[in-house]
Amino acid sequence: MNRWIAGVVVPFSTGSGEGGRGAGRPRARPSSALWMGGIPCYPAQMKFTLLTHFKEFDKRSNTGQLVLEILGEAAEQLQWDRLKPPPGLVEEIESGGVALVYPGPRDQEKDDADDLSGIKRFILIDGTWHQARKIHQRSPYLRKARRVSLTPAGESQYNLRKNQKESCLCTAECVIEILLGIGMTEHAEQLRQRFLAFIRPPGAMRGEAMGS
Repeated sequence: MNRWIAGVVVPFSTGSGEGGRGAGRPRARPSSALWMGGIPCYPAQMKFTLLTHFKEFDKRSNTGQLVLEILGEAAEQLQWDRLKPPPGLVEEIESGGVALVYPGPRDQEKDDADDLSGIKRFILIDGTWHQARKIHQRSPYLRKARRVSLTPAGESQYNLRKNQKESCLCTAECVIEILLGIGMTEHAEQLRQRFLAFIRPPGAMRGEAMGS
């Protein structure tokens, strides 16, 4: 089975593009995470950071917004800036417990590349494949983070953009796989249902999708 590594191939986010309103600031998140007994339930001590290319903000086809919507305070979105890396994120990477979900050469992957234990924060590069590769190449601090790979059970169902790379998942699908891997099945299912409502139904014409 091909070892697949996530988080790179798709574009997802919401907010403003570079120079637009709110540029450079994390997007505000609606508090619609899972609720149990009237109390929001988030993955314990777990955080998902979407490091997003500025062109992905305000794109309706971006699924990072779904991650923010469903996971609430357990997720955040940061606009990538080559000259101004997020200081708190850099420090946390250096302290350990942070993993970057990003592909690499098969012969350079470690035997435990799919081990998700001991990780308190997952970083996903939120953008097209080309954008993600540029972000990774121009962000030395990301290469200091532990790198993990994912082995999805099936192919990507994302269908809102053309020319997607084979064996790659979109941002929301990556997070679903991680949630399943760490045993957060209820969160994974809620995000999956939101994702399926967001994409085009099978056989639908282009432009008919993106349910709200």
